[in-house]
Amino acid sequence: MVALGWTLAVATDATAPDSAMKVIPAEVRVSSLAGSPSPSVRTAFEGLNQLESGRPHPPDVQLAAGPVQLVEMVNYAFAVYSKDGTRQVLLSLQDFFGTNATAFDPRVMYDAGSGRFYAAAGLYPIGKVAFSASASSDPTGSWYQYILNSSRSNAELPDQPHLGFSDDKIVVSSNTWTREVIGNFTYQAYAGVEYWVLNKAHVLEGRATPAIERFGPDNSIHMMTPAQSSSSTATLYMAADYLRSQSKLQIYAVTGVPGVGRGVSVSRSSVSIQALTTPPQAEQPDPSTRLDTESQTYEIQDADWYGNRLWVSQHVGCTPAGDTAQRSCLRLLQFNTAGKYSVAQQIEFGAAGKYYFYPAMAIDGQGNLAVVFGFSSPTEYPSVAVTGQAVGDPANSLKPPATLYAGQASDLDTRFGDYFGAGTDPSDPTTVWVAGQFNRTGAWSTAIGSMRVRDIVMFAEPSALSIVQGSFDTSRVDVASFGGFSGTVLLSTSVSGSGPTASLSASNVTLDPGSSGSVTVTINANDAAAADYTVTVTGAGGGLVSATTIALHITSAGGGGGGSVAYGTLITVEDGSLVPVQSIQIGDRLLGYNTSTGTFTVSVVESITVVDTTNMLVINTEAGIPLRVDANDRQTLWVMTAAGDVGWLPVTELQKGDSLLTVDGWVAVTSIEYAPAGHHVMYDLIATMPYFASGYLDPPIKE
Repeated sequence: MVALGWTLAVATDATAPDSAMKVIPAEVRVSSLAGSPSPSVRTAFEGLNQLESGRPHPPDVQLAAGPVQLVEMVNYAFAVYSKDGTRQVLLSLQDFFGTNATAFDPRVMYDAGSGRFYAAAGLYPIGKVAFSASASSDPTGSWYQYILNSSRSNAELPDQPHLGFSDDKIVVSSNTWTREVIGNFTYQAYAGVEYWVLNKAHVLEGRATPAIERFGPDNSIHMMTPAQSSSSTATLYMAADYLRSQSKLQIYAVTGVPGVGRGVSVSRSSVSIQALTTPPQAEQPDPSTRLDTESQTYEIQDADWYGNRLWVSQHVGCTPAGDTAQRSCLRLLQFNTAGKYSVAQQIEFGAAGKYYFYPAMAIDGQGNLAVVFGFSSPTEYPSVAVTGQAVGDPANSLKPPATLYAGQASDLDTRFGDYFGAGTDPSDPTTVWVAGQFNRTGAWSTAIGSMRVRDIVMFAEPSALSIVQGSFDTSRVDVASFGGFSGTVLLSTSVSGSGPTASLSASNVTLDPGSSGSVTVTINANDAAAADYTVTVTGAGGGLVSATTIALHITSAGGGGGGSVAYGTLITVEDGSLVPVQSIQIGDRLLGYNTSTGTFTVSVVESITVVDTTNMLVINTEAGIPLRVDANDRQTLWVMTAAGDVGWLPVTELQKGDSLLTVDGWVAVTSIEYAPAGHHVMYDLIATMPYFASGYLDPPIKE
């Protein structure tokens, strides 16, 4: 529930801070390449923040992943992002839902089976619920808009709407509060949970009046949460807090379809659970304000159904192992829905000295449970973390958390939460996208990221290479197990464009949980055109596919121009002064030399090419000025050999005792050595006549 009374004015140029648009590569986010038992964080970037969303509190952040884009919703804003973090759309919730009422407590999901997004929000003070369905998988396109009416004519506040779907139906629920008047006294009263069952086929067709059946209000329950069905089912399961007992949860099964046959049938069962305990408010570094985790006690945060198992998340009070004080902890309940309902798992997850809160969930395409939640402590600002349980993990356990986004400031509002969001990526069902609240300043921000419960993490070092035509270089590729992955990872390479080739020292790496291995990728430039390429190394195993890339820059073999001399080399110009080669421009007049007549002349620069080489010679002479040139047999100098022969000689054939021509005459070569390994920036000058570089005669053009 949002603290009501704010209005939103979104400027046309409203944008998040610069950092909100930057994707953080997985290899930067992981703790180490030695492997980790924690889930992997693959990308992370900042989403909407308090200032650009109309200054509501709390944000009530939600996230849904489509095939190409992400939808984030908060109080009071709607945004669409590409998966690299680029924002495409920013609207107020009022504009998105097409209402003059205050739209709050948003929810959004993506239904991979139908290829549609669904969204809902409460409308205050008219007491209705707005529901929308996208007309396609593109959330920037058209949406079908619907208004769900309460059975109470004096309904005012439809608090905490929830969304869920199965194969043939969509359910929207809310906690209905009515406006009551006694004499001159006006107050809100809790009427109970209402929920609407919609004919999914009608919604997908965009019918103006789809078949709908409404139920409630029921004031014996609170926070009814329809499940997102992550595998095929015609039955839609729901869970609700039972206000008459802290040790029971209500589970509902909704069958049938509105407007079809006998319509909808709902069964309700009461299932015993461990008694709920109210958590303390969460501490943070600023001791003057605690995070409000207490007011959301017992409330079901999220529900997800997969393969006859219903997961429900809450946060409760518990005393973590090794602690003596009660903290806010995550509670995850798994119910068996095949036959008589029973509790299959009951997890309380906390850490000594820390507070965990607001867990949201999604189940990936392999059946692994992904969880995002918030945490804080007296020494840690409110932050966002992920955990999970993989298929085959011990029951009643979660993996060690991994931090998605670390907070940088305490939250000074009186409200925090009220919930986070998660959704499986339909284009890569092994990946789950999540969103949560953290604080970069005193105002709230949201973090969006992707994770895998189990993963293969790959990293290339170096991740960028510059190679001269005809040469090669290597990079080490590390492959690590995250989240308990084990098995053989098959490796392959690909190169964008034609010409360069890449090969691996091994075709696979076998990993144990938490281990890592490495291979060497050899990249050969061959005779590829001088340009930029991308080398991709892909690893596949256990139904997972990961990759890392190497940015490849291929440079010309000496440029094919005139003399290749190093950055900083002094060139003699027409008047005899010296100019660094990087400052020379086309058309400059250099001091030239006609080797046929043995006379000085003018040499005009016709072209300049900047190239990169991994091989550089340093030639020292009696003049005491070193000449740094490309170690290429096409690079020549005007040389008088020790035998007295004069002519253009490749630098690779130059020997100690040979002489080079300078402005003042011949000087003997005293030593020749290769520069230290690395990449060297060289300048190819094509000129009308030979010219002097570092005082030595350099050719006007290579042959």
